[in-house]
Amino acid sequence: MPQAKADYDTPWKDVLEQFFEPFMRFYFPDAHAKIDWDAGFTFKDKELQKVTRRAKMGRLTVDKLVQVRLKSGQDLWILIHIEVQSQHDKDFARRVFVSNYRLFDAEQFPVASLVILSDDRPRWRPTKYGYNVFGSQMQLRFRTVKLLDYRGKIDELEADANPFAVVTLTHLKALETKGKDDIRYDWKGRLFRSLYQRGWSAEQIRHLYDFIDWVVDLPEELDDKLWEEMREYEEEINMPYVNSAERYGMKKGLEQGLEQGLEQGLAKGITKGRRVGRNEGRREQAATTVVRLATHKFGVVDKAIETQIKSLSLRTLERLTIALLDFSDIDHLISWLQTQNS
Repeated sequence: MPQAKADYDTPWKDVLEQFFEPFMRFYFPDAHAKIDWDAGFTFKDKELQKVTRRAKMGRLTVDKLVQVRLKSGQDLWILIHIEVQSQHDKDFARRVFVSNYRLFDAEQFPVASLVILSDDRPRWRPTKYGYNVFGSQMQLRFRTVKLLDYRGKIDELEADANPFAVVTLTHLKALETKGKDDIRYDWKGRLFRSLYQRGWSAEQIRHLYDFIDWVVDLPEELDDKLWEEMREYEEEINMPYVNSAERYGMKKGLEQGLEQGLEQGLAKGITKGRRVGRNEGRREQAATTVVRLATHKFGVVDKAIETQIKSLSLRTLERLTIALLDFSDIDHLISWLQTQNS
């Protein structure tokens, strides 16, 4: 992976919400076959937030909690607790165990814990946690998928129409090209172009485009070069699904705002210290830019939403600026902001 990001889970939350059924079909096909998809499914974000806040489980980040119904001949609903783990953690199995029993206690539904391991340690494969005291035994076994296991299936991933084939390939190439910017540049462009060749809708392409952009990061100079290359590619194939030109323009507009913020931040830095002032000034100006963009698009942004936006990190504000292009209404923005606290 590239250098770890504070909100690594955010791109996963988005693709899980947009492509939950393909996620189950790709990674857990046996479980997928047992779900009554005609009955629909429900994301339980609010319930999840209550449990994780009360649990005080430190570094635990539960990506998604979903309620589904089984094809069992009964009206049996269950919860699927999905966690994506990007690095080795000796306490990870215990935390999955704690999440599982707390969710069961709170919701009174059976809970299936499904884990995606996207770390770079092939031998780390946690699958259970429990204890046995005086013959009183408690144990949880949970399902895991190791993305490294797909390394020998690159051609299959490139040919697969499931969105999570692209997600998996993206992670593998991020790992493989760490510290190799030229190779990473070529692969990022290849991944972008592949999105237009799989028969997906414009909305699907946009979400996966954002996922690739976040996970396969590049130095600014190469990133700008790739944006221009993709703009030309979209014009060539006459498929402006992602609208790279508009996104690139917003990115440059944000950078201009950050430069103005730098000056303001340096003024504050007289008392706070040059480094603190610079970073805070950039962040504050970025937040102001995002609020203005949201107000322009949705007509009104209330104080509560504005406060949430202004509390975000600089990197998250940059991502939100781009994400605003895909938000159809203010509720989409509110939902996105809620994921930052889950």
